[in-house]
Parts: sequence; C-alpha cells; structure tokens
Amino acid sequence: MFLKRPRNEESYNPPDIEDEEQSPENFEAIEDKYEEAEIDTLADFIEVLKNNYDKTEDKEVKRLLAHQIIKIEISLSKTNPPLSKTDVKIRQAPEGVLGYYIPTSGEIAIDRDLIQDFNTEQKLITHVLVHENLHKSGISDEGMVELKVKKLIDPVPGIYEHEQAHAKTTFYQVGMDKALDLYDIDDPTELTVYYLEVELEKKWNERLKQDFINTVEKDKMEPKKVLEGVLQSYAEELEDEFEDGVERLYKKLKAQGFQFADESLGLLEKIARDDFDTKKYYR
Repeated sequence: MFLKRPRNEESYNPPDIEDEEQSPENFEAIEDKYEEAEIDTLADFIEVLKNNYDKTEDKEVKRLLAHQIIKIEISLSKTNPPLSKTDVKIRQAPEGVLGYYIPTSGEIAIDRDLIQDFNTEQKLITHVLVHENLHKSGISDEGMVELKVKKLIDPVPGIYEHEQAHAKTTFYQVGMDKALDLYDIDDPTELTVYYLEVELEKKWNERLKQDFINTVEKDKMEPKKVLEGVLQSYAEELEDEFEDGVERLYKKLKAQGFQFADESLGLLEKIARDDFDTKKYYR
C-alpha cells in the first residue's frame, strides 16, 4: 500500500529550511555519510545524525542535524498506536511514493530521499508515518485512511482526495465517525451489515414500504417474494455504492463469500416483520 505524493503539488509547497546557496560548505559531506552508514530504520538514521552532530564544529550543520532529529521524534510521537524508531524502515521507494506498508510482513517504510532531505517539513514526515500506521491498524482503503488522518493531525492537502470523496458519499447516512470505528479489513462484515441496515431502513421508510404494501394488497403474493421484487434494483445500487467507497474492503468481503443480495433481503425482511404497518402480513 503506497502513499503517493499529493496529486496537486501546487496545493502544498513547504518552504525550504535552507537555500542551496546558503548551505554550509561541509553540508554535502554530511549527506555523503548516509551512503557509508548502514541505515535500516529510523533508529539507525537518528544515530547517524547524532554521531555527525558530535563530530562537526559547524554551528549551522549542528542546527540542521538537531532539527532533523526533532522532526522525526515529533512525527513518531503523533502516531497512534505509537510507532518506535525501530518500527519504521527506510527504503528507496518508487518514484512519487512517500512511504508504504506491506500487510504480509507488517513492514512500514518511509522513502529514503524524503527522510534524508533536510528540507522535508515535519508535517509531511508526520503524515507519512500516521498514514502508514493506520494501514497497519486495519484500515486498508486509502480514502478511509486519509479521513482518519484528518482526525488525528493537521494533514498535508491533496492526498487521495478523490478516494476521500467517494468514501464520504458511501457513508453519508452511516456517518463517517461510525464508519471509521467499524472499519476493519480483517473483519469486514460488521461495517457492511451496519451500512446495509442504515440504508435499507432509510429506503424502506421513503419508498419500499409503500411499494411492498401496495403489491401485497393488490397481488396477494407471499411477502418474501414481494420483498425480492422491490429490493432487486436497489440492492445492486447499494452494492455498487459500497464498492465505490471502500474497494479493498469490498474485495475482501467477496473473497469471503459475502452476498449483498441475500444479506439485504434478510435485513429487509426483519424490517418488514418489525414494522407496525407490515408485520400483519407475516401472521
């Protein structure tokens, strides 16, 4: 799961800490030592920064080294559940990728160029770590991750905005707070069933109940058969909307054999049996 750079780069233009012309003369020598050191995790990188801080006499270099350590430590402190320096790998990510999480190994990584650049803002480092940590906690879909990120930190704008918009549309009736609380890629049914319950209850009161009553009264059909008829097109619409909002969760559901049509029919039948105006048809 890759966290990519903002689609609209113009929406986020962090200021440079130092212009290239103003960098200390021996600053490039410090950066060269990154290549010489064995850097696997943030802990290793911080150790390299501290060692170089102790060795250099250049006050400006000392300031930049100390500032980079502080940026990393502040960013780690904002993760929830908390990440340690040894939890985060430093890897050369594909072009345009800021960091990633690998579900099979549980590895969280931040891009080498990003973390070793002294011009990288702490805000961006924080966003990468919080984003990937949420993936590890069980939120797989990018739009849902970014909506959760916004509740935890001041986010970098322009990241997965399209996916966020789709998730908001899907869970408008459910409510985003509730949807985020229930989202779990390892147990995808809880959010799905709750989503169907809310949407079916709303549609039942708006239109389906009257359609059901009219058809039962007119055609004297078995209630379950009537429900199947009034639900048919709407169940497909609900499934498409759900897939649009949380595609990864949807794929996990389908892999587990979850059937939207069958689940929707069962939930709608329960609504009809409990409704004062329609429970008489089940006697």
